Amino acid sequence: MKYKLAEKLGQEHVDAKVGSEDDGMAMVIGAWRARSKALLKVGREDEAKVLMREVVQSQIKLNAINEEKKAKAEAAAIEAQKKQALAVEAEKKAEA
Repeated sequence: MKYKLAEKLGQEHVDAKVGSEDDGMAMVIGAWRARSKALLKVGREDEAKVLMREVVQSQIKLNAINEEKKAKAEAAAIEAQKKQALAVEAEKKAEA
């Protein structure tokens, strides 16, 4: 029951317009992981394995999304630095 509630909370965070999709997915994945471990403890290995497979697949997708966002942010930062350098260079030429 607690795991379903935690999963629901994470999903609400993902779906909210002001929520962070990354944080929400991390919450959902954490709930799934905890539930999978709990299922293992009570001997429901088949269910635990299926759930853990979902955890791994979701974590891989989330990591890929995060890496893509990071690469875009780095590219934007490099582009901004180039623009700044060109502006400084143009200003120096204008002064000369």
